[in-house]
Parts: sequence; C-alpha cells; structure tokens
Amino acid sequence: PPPSPPPPSPPPPSPPPPSPPPPCPPPPCPPPSPAPPPPHTYEFQLLGSGVMTGHRYGDRENGVSMTECAALCEEDAPSCVAIQYGHFKGAQTDNGVSDGMRAMSCFKVASTAQDQNSPTARYSVYSFTNTAIPPPSPPSPPPPPS
Repeated sequence: PPPSPPPPSPPPPSPPPPSPPPPCPPPPCPPPSPAPPPPHTYEFQLLGSGVMTGHRYGDRENGVSMTECAALCEEDAPSCVAIQYGHFKGAQTDNGVSDGMRAMSCFKVASTAQDQNSPTARYSVYSFTNTAIPPPSPPSPPPPPS
C-alpha cells in the first residue's frame, strides 16, 4: 500500500487578546475634572421688602425670573449693584400685600439706599451673589526669607 500522508499539523495557537490600556498614566492619576457650573446660579439677599428705590434705572423688564433679572444686572456691572423685583398678587411684604400688578418685573438698581415705601407693596430690593463663580483665592503667603 502507498504510504499514508502525514497527519495534519494542529492549528497554531491563537494570540492572546491584547491587554486593555491602563485607565490613566502611572500613579498618581489626575483627579477627574468637575462638571462646569451652570452659568447663572445666584443667592439672593432681601434688602427691603415692599419697598422701592429711587436709584433704579433702565427699562423695566417684564416676565423675567429673579435669576434672569440678576443676570441682566450682572451684565451691567459695576453700574448695577442690586435688583428691584415685582411680587405676585397676594405676596405678603413688610409694607403690606402686593396687588401683583408688577409680578415678575425687574429693574436694575444703581444704589441700594431705599428712599420710598411702595404703597402697593409691588416690589422688593435684592442683592445677589453669583454662586457659579468661585470666590477669589486668598493670596499666597510670601516665601520664607532665605
């Protein structure tokens, strides 16, 4: 009989799967980046309830939120230092109950000196801080003398 063919060779082993890349460069890994803050986040401080100021300026903006009003003021800094904002009907103020005729109305204010009570309790005056902007860092201490 003719010689039999050699047995087939086994298939070569498959290469090992590639190892995943490391999650970050060798230690120490950099901290994750924080999400950017929203552009307009404010903390409001009531300066006068049911009052008006004689130091408001510009056109009255109607139908805006307090946040939008503060953003308008902030765009006009340093001239604008606070806002005068209108109450909804029935809002209780230090000067009575609002009739709501100026609800969601906004004026920019150049000075927070309050020289008028609002006979209709339509407005209150607020200062604000943009909490999306971090406060300035304290200065670094001077280097020690050498």
